[in-house]
Amino acid sequence: MDKRLFIGVNPPEEIRQKLSFEADAISIELPPDAGFRRTEEDKLHFTILFLDSQPEEAIEEIIAGIKEAVQEMPSFPVKISRSGYDPSGKRMVWAYSDSKGLKDASVMIAEELMKRGIRVPNEGRNMIPHITD
Repeated sequence: MDKRLFIGVNPPEEIRQKLSFEADAISIELPPDAGFRRTEEDKLHFTILFLDSQPEEAIEEIIAGIKEAVQEMPSFPVKISRSGYDPSGKRMVWAYSDSKGLKDASVMIAEELMKRGIRVPNEGRNMIPHITD
């Protein structure tokens, strides 16, 4: 059975708190019928690579590839570059990061997974690290 997969990175606590505060501020300004739903603060994460549907039996290889790709990667700073409410009907607050570290991790993981025969949509190109609430 296939699973829809993505790779996420947990942001530091101060970023989670800032995003939670911003989501609260945005939600106050929305009409009651906007349907905005909050994500629990501890579940907020940067999506850095979308893998789409993958066979369940590939999950162990995907995990091994992620570990291999980032095992010697140093820590890096992360900042939110922009955020706002998505009016397209998805009822989400989006936050984006221009962090070179997040983008580098995405590329390194995509390359390692492809070496292992894992299909990576669009070869991981043009992925913008983001958080949705």
